[in-house]
Amino acid sequence: MKALALCLWFASTAVADPVPVEVTAKIVEMPKPTPHCGYFMFKSVVRYEVISVDKGVYQPTEVLAVESCPETLSLGMQRRMTLLGPAKGSYLDDFKKRPGTRWEVSPR
Repeated sequence: MKALALCLWFASTAVADPVPVEVTAKIVEMPKPTPHCGYFMFKSVVRYEVISVDKGVYQPTEVLAVESCPETLSLGMQRRMTLLGPAKGSYLDDFKKRPGTRWEVSPR
């Protein structure tokens, strides 16, 4: 009986993975160019304005997304992104003074 109660307790405390969040957003601010884009895999933070939340729940009006070689993007460009979770690893961040999560996003 104790084993069953213990199993039920673990099941009730388990946290399900959150539903992936998908947003459509527009680039409103670009970082400084990264050196040797295309030769080295530099990542930089790009600031997006959220146009719509297409799946899941997302409250902020902007997304600070970590992008590989952001020079291939352009100001005003719109894209649909899946927010994969907080960014890990190293990246350049020209927006350090802006609070908020830096997101790993779906590849382009």
